[in-house]
Amino acid sequence: MTPPIGCAVLIVDDDRAHRDMLRAIVGDLGYAADCAEDGERALQMLGERLPSVLLLDMRMPGLDGLGTLRAMHERGLTPTTIVV
Repeated sequence: MTPPIGCAVLIVDDDRAHRDMLRAIVGDLGYAADCAEDGERALQMLGERLPSVLLLDMRMPGLDGLGTLRAMHERGLTPTTIVV
């Protein structure tokens, strides 16, 4: 199955090894993937370009997954989100 053109994934995780693993898996499936190391960076990236799917870590220092979700919704940013 070929991903739709323009389909992109944003991976948000404070653990670099986990981000890299998810990026490799997403890439192997044929999707473009960007990564953010925390919720603040994710919000900045979401303001620049909205991905088709967001993979969001629940537990992160600073702005955690739930806080990031709240801030996204307050800003009207509602990509399909999978919390891990």
